[in-house]
Amino acid sequence: MRHVLLVVAVAAAKKAATPRFSVIVDAGSTGSRVYVYEKVEGAELSGSRGAKAAPGLAAFADDVGGVAAHLAPFIRFARERVPEAEWPRTPFRIYATAGMRLVARARAAAVYDACFAALAPSGFRVARRDLRTISGEDEAFFAGLAANYAMGSVDGDARRVSDVVFGALDLGGASTQIAAPARAPTGERLRAGDFSVATFLGYGVERAHATSARRRPRRDGAFRRARL
Repeated sequence: MRHVLLVVAVAAAKKAATPRFSVIVDAGSTGSRVYVYEKVEGAELSGSRGAKAAPGLAAFADDVGGVAAHLAPFIRFARERVPEAEWPRTPFRIYATAGMRLVARARAAAVYDACFAALAPSGFRVARRDLRTISGEDEAFFAGLAANYAMGSVDGDARRVSDVVFGALDLGGASTQIAAPARAPTGERLRAGDFSVATFLGYGVERAHATSARRRPRRDGAFRRARL
């Protein structure tokens, strides 16, 4: 989900009172990872990422007691990379994808409330509305936008620098997203309307593997792997 985090950081960079840093946790289906972005020259960003921490946030839906420990390494990572004087101005966000889309709304809200309680004393700028699950359609658009950034078709502010627009296939752990160019873009920046998007919840790598394992027939004792 790095594409999502990059786009969020770019969006924040467009505002007048732009914070120099932005911290975002990618809460995927199999685990979470923290990213710290810094605005550098012009519209460009530099970033660093922390180690992945398993399991995903959805695993705490039945017991939110483990959320604080799950987030603690991310807070430490961010503090090591953001000067303390910048903490109050640095937004700290959590954006979750398919794993949390599979969780009932009330239980997901309880998880994010626990996240807010854990992050509030961190010193960073934390808003409850910035701890949430994004839609599959948004994730697909972000994948398309990030692909074009990686291919040099847009700059770090999503401004078009080429007439070529690339699509993207984003195969995650619990879902798959597709973004295909839908038209020749006419605006200064690539926008959601420039893509035709589709999202397939439950068709990610990990979910497909789990389904395959459940449906795989047992080997009969009469059939054994031959020794060569």
